Amino acid sequence: MKRLLTALVVLLFSLFAAAAARADGIVVTETATTVTGSLDGSSFTNALVTLTLTGDTANVNQSLGSGIFELPGTATVFVAGIGSDTFTGSIFAIVNQSSTDGGISDLTQGPTEGAALIVTGNNLAFSTYDLTSSIGPLSGYAGSSLNFNNPSSTLGGSFVISNLSGDATFTATVVPEPSSLLLVIVGLAGSFGMWKRKKRTS
Repeated sequence: MKRLLTALVVLLFSLFAAAAARADGIVVTETATTVTGSLDGSSFTNALVTLTLTGDTANVNQSLGSGIFELPGTATVFVAGIGSDTFTGSIFAIVNQSSTDGGISDLTQGPTEGAALIVTGNNLAFSTYDLTSSIGPLSGYAGSSLNFNNPSSTLGGSFVISNLSGDATFTATVVPEPSSLLLVIVGLAGSFGMWKRKKRTS
């Protein structure tokens, strides 16, 4: 009985540790349907542009104040008919609950909220969202708080928006980290091993 109790304690501890250590990956995608600008020197007009940021929910912060959530990560840009590239600057996903918008920003252009490359605006689902769970797709008007024609650095040169209109769509998808699952498996294996050992000795 004592060994069974020990096994249960080990199992519960493992499950608790897995929950406490849980920090999930998250992929944030911002798509705008009518963007004009250039990518690495190639111009485009009224093109579909998709920005994709990969981050970790453990890194979400509120350095700009209550209700404004930021998530740093690595990001790429895809322009239909042109191709794709990877940003080299400080790229963040951002959600502003009070203004009900969310998007992807280039921090090298200024404070995160004022450096939005593309945002999905005026969607009430953002009023309670904090970049730690899956959401979307959320649609709204396409906006940008950057001055047009400010370049954002990429591996191949730069990404520049000179005009933006139409609609935008924001999607966030959480991807569970394998380490959390591994902790649970180790805990279960340890409990099973203790149970089997007890059974052999009795």
